Amino acid sequence: MFKQWPKRCLKQVTTLPLLALLIITTLLIATWQLISYWQINHWQHTLLEKLNSIKVIEKKSVKIVAEASLKSMKELSLIQVDLPSLPSNKLTGEENNTKKIAKPQVSAAQVRQDTLTKQAKQSMQNKQSIENQNTSAMYQRLISDSSIDIEIAWPDNNADRQKIFTYLYQCLGLKFGVLNRNKEGQTQITLATHSYQEMAMNTLDADKTSDWLRIAQGQLASQELHWLQQYALSGTAVRLFPKIIDWQLARLLAQQLKSAPLTSFRARYYHLGERFMLTNIRLNERLLANNWTLVSKRCAI
Repeated sequence: MFKQWPKRCLKQVTTLPLLALLIITTLLIATWQLISYWQINHWQHTLLEKLNSIKVIEKKSVKIVAEASLKSMKELSLIQVDLPSLPSNKLTGEENNTKKIAKPQVSAAQVRQDTLTKQAKQSMQNKQSIENQNTSAMYQRLISDSSIDIEIAWPDNNADRQKIFTYLYQCLGLKFGVLNRNKEGQTQITLATHSYQEMAMNTLDADKTSDWLRIAQGQLASQELHWLQQYALSGTAVRLFPKIIDWQLARLLAQQLKSAPLTSFRARYYHLGERFMLTNIRLNERLLANNWTLVSKRCAI
């Protein structure tokens, strides 16, 4: 038994340093972990403080910028509201030169042009109004004043005369009839309706018949003789022109005479192409060089 004890003691002596080494190693590891944990916490805390300080700086910067912008906007709004007073006419030096340069010369020219255009338009309207009044007065004289010596002849050539009648009846709406007096002694006109009437009614206001009644003197046209027989008409043969023809005649007379009175008028009807005209015009015993166009109308006959 004495022999075995030293071996047990030797075994305990050998185990004791290993246990101590294990404990020391464990303590060192724990210490290192604690230090690492503290360093991480300290680093995170420092980082958070830096981020918070940056945010505060940014907020302050944004606030400063916003205040600066608001101040600028307030100043701008103040300038827009409180406008400066109008400049006086007394400008000197550079201000006077600047004022002269800034004056819109083109605009002034445009204003003058607009004024001239307006005046020309007004003058034209006044002239047209006076011309219409003169034409109306002359037209009334033609249809009512029997003291005026007026004679408008048809062509001497039968073929030319027939050509004019065909043009007037088919294209311009000339009307034919007879004049009689009824039992009460009143004048009565009986018109002959013909196949041209519907077509002529649509040309040049042909439905507006002139108030100037023309007695059909001389040889009648073939159409007119046919209508007299067809409708058994008896009386004084008459022709009724479209009003537009006599209105144009009154306008030309008023333009030629101006303010002079109309005492006599001589002319001859003439047809050329699509124009119905007057030729050999003698106004108040004075021969005119030019022909007058009463109406121009293209028509297929």
